[in-house]
Amino acid sequence: MKYYLTFIFHCAVFITSTFAQTAGDSLFSIGNFRLSAVEFEREAYSATSEFDRNYALFKKSLSFEKNKNYNLALEEVNRINDNVFSDSLKDELQFKSALYLYLNKSFYETEVKIKNYMAIDSSLNKRFYWLLILCLNEQYKWSEAKSNLQKLKVYTGDTLTYLRAYNLYSDDSLPKIKSPEKAEKMNVFLPGLGFIYTGNYREGLVSTGLIAGSLALTALGIYSGYYVVSVLGGLQLFQMFYLGGSRRAEFLARKYNYEKSRKVNDQLAQCLNDLVLN
Repeated sequence: MKYYLTFIFHCAVFITSTFAQTAGDSLFSIGNFRLSAVEFEREAYSATSEFDRNYALFKKSLSFEKNKNYNLALEEVNRINDNVFSDSLKDELQFKSALYLYLNKSFYETEVKIKNYMAIDSSLNKRFYWLLILCLNEQYKWSEAKSNLQKLKVYTGDTLTYLRAYNLYSDDSLPKIKSPEKAEKMNVFLPGLGFIYTGNYREGLVSTGLIAGSLALTALGIYSGYYVVSVLGGLQLFQMFYLGGSRRAEFLARKYNYEKSRKVNDQLAQCLNDLVLN
């Protein structure tokens, strides 16, 4: 995440310097972002024009961004009526809206939002391609990310960095991704199989053993004459281990994907930052 945050502060447009300074702007400029957010809300409440109100809310979202509270920043952006903004401010607002979604790890929602923006305006700048590629990387959609990287190339003259990023999308560099849904279904079909699929052999054996043990205890209880207790208790244990094992297999597949992809995605993010910041 450090690579993504580096870009934010390099590419951020400090809107507070565009117009006359307010009390909120002064607090923002000295780094008191918590109080500047409060002041910008007051300015929005007392605004005499629709533009001033929405502009104050925009600056409030920037205060939350500086405090790395991206969820609240997104809430403020969603309150804004961008119809009162100029094209440049509207583009900035759209970018921030997508960026805050991304920083809240809503990668699919970010992808959809950016693609909707691009469908309306195909001339959007390199920041939108940068963010879209990062979202695709996090979802392991590397083929589509590579395609968008080629589109980003026209915005940069740094051929060496571009080639470094492009080569990272080769089959040799990218990890093999496991399907969480497949891991879960395999474990439902045969307990322990989903664990083996994700490479967790020992845990798969333990899971299978617990399920087999619960069935054995049920059978032993019935044999001993404890019919009701054995059936109810045994079924409860079986269900807990069986369903829990399937959910665990799905989780392990997601964990596997994250751990295997983290290094290459961080390398790609660094290359993309170098391309966009230059």
